[in-house]
Amino acid sequence: RISEEELNKMTVKLLDKQKRLLVEKRKREEEGTRKSYACNLSHSSTPQFCHLCNLHKVFSNMIALL
Repeated sequence: RISEEELNKMTVKLLDKQKRLLVEKRKREEEGTRKSYACNLSHSSTPQFCHLCNLHKVFSNMIALL
C-alpha cells in the first residue's frame, strides 16, 4: 500500500515532468512557427520574420479558434 506522502511525491514528479514536456513542446512549436512564417516574399534581400508575416500568423491563429 502506498502512503499519502509517497503518493504526493509521485504526483509532484509527474507534474514536474508534464510541465517540462509542455515547455519543450512550446519551444518546438515556436521554432516551427518561426520557420513556417519566415518571409518568402521580397520584403527584403533575405528571408526574415517580417511584420506582414507576423500579422498573417496572428490572423490565421484567430480564424482557427473560431
